[in-house]
Amino acid sequence: MRLVAAIVAAVLSAGSIAATTLIGFPEAAANYRAYPSSEQITPPSAPPAGYEAFHIEHYGRHGARWLIGDRYNYPVEVLEMAERNGALTPRGAEVLAELRPLRDAARGRDGELTAIGAEQHRGIARRMAWNFPTVFAPGTRLDARSTVVIRCILSMLNEVQELTAIYNDLNVTTDASEADMYYMNTPAHNPAWDRVQAVKDTLDAFRARYPVRADFAAKLISNPALIADSVDIPRLNNDIFDIAANSTSHGQQSDLVNIFSPDEIHENWLRYNAFWFWRYGNWDATGGIAANNQIELLRNVVLSADTALMSPSNSVNMRFGHEVNLIALVVMLEMDDYNRRYATFDEAMDPGPDGWHNYDVFPMAANIQLIFYRPRHGEYTADDILVKAMLNEREVSLPATPVEGSYYRWSDLRPLYLSKSCE
Repeated sequence: MRLVAAIVAAVLSAGSIAATTLIGFPEAAANYRAYPSSEQITPPSAPPAGYEAFHIEHYGRHGARWLIGDRYNYPVEVLEMAERNGALTPRGAEVLAELRPLRDAARGRDGELTAIGAEQHRGIARRMAWNFPTVFAPGTRLDARSTVVIRCILSMLNEVQELTAIYNDLNVTTDASEADMYYMNTPAHNPAWDRVQAVKDTLDAFRARYPVRADFAAKLISNPALIADSVDIPRLNNDIFDIAANSTSHGQQSDLVNIFSPDEIHENWLRYNAFWFWRYGNWDATGGIAANNQIELLRNVVLSADTALMSPSNSVNMRFGHEVNLIALVVMLEMDDYNRRYATFDEAMDPGPDGWHNYDVFPMAANIQLIFYRPRHGEYTADDILVKAMLNEREVSLPATPVEGSYYRWSDLRPLYLSKSCE
């Protein structure tokens, strides 16, 4: 019996994902995942005795949005074709009834911020104001920059307006300019990006091991010949999966999720997670510099902090952009284990605690907050400046020995960050 059990386990682990922990919703929604609610967020820890917050460096992803591209149209077109041919399954008819009004509502709103996205940023601002009141002293300089994309601009305005409603004596500037795009959303044409592109075949080979299941369309369309002749099954799967994943950008999780089996949900996540790891993870094939294609953003954060730390005044530097920038910054800052080195995709895609998981990094409205502290009284030196890092308002570790809890000397971290390169 032991031999039989060993053989069965070997077959499962080699040819199926059934023997592993499966990633399900909401985690499988990845970058479409909803931002945590206030009830899910733990208040930050108190700083070491005698210290108070005086400066914040911030990077925030835009809030919940409509999908980008032609995602809403293709599933409706396919299911309407099946309807005309009398080939819709009962489940297919239900899906079509749900997708038609959504397709109509999405017209003209490609990638735009939703009402939920705006509220996500107002909530983040309220908690920032509540958690770090010593930063927002009268006259505190708040400089907010956005990429030139409208959903990012609106995210910035919602967050800044909420802060100024709470503290009406801030010195605020806002901007969204091509002049800042070299660091706000660095074009990926540098040695680090070239290194990533050179090993895309490794990504393709891994994802090919988890193809969209051939019978997916049969859940919705009853005519096999029609499917074979007229349906792009991977595209149908991907579009419906994205619509289901992004449904929390408009309200509650959609029942479209139930079209997918647990294995299909996990496989969709694997393909997405592998893509993001290939682009920004730390693995042998790219020499650990994949995320450094956004090196100008890291340098801007460090040098902006340097300027702020030289001033006796309090200040906040805010940036609003995209998940591609934020996840790269998380890896470059070496938050928690996201800069951990992996040898292979299989090692990184482990759904257990040792794997690289995109869903914790970049939900809608994801944000990084570096909170700087100095002694409340008396003289101090650069070595006395402490920093705490928060990812989505959760305290995370940084690559140095903490002074206490989640608090680190900035002088220990700054040289490491400035030594990073895209070469």
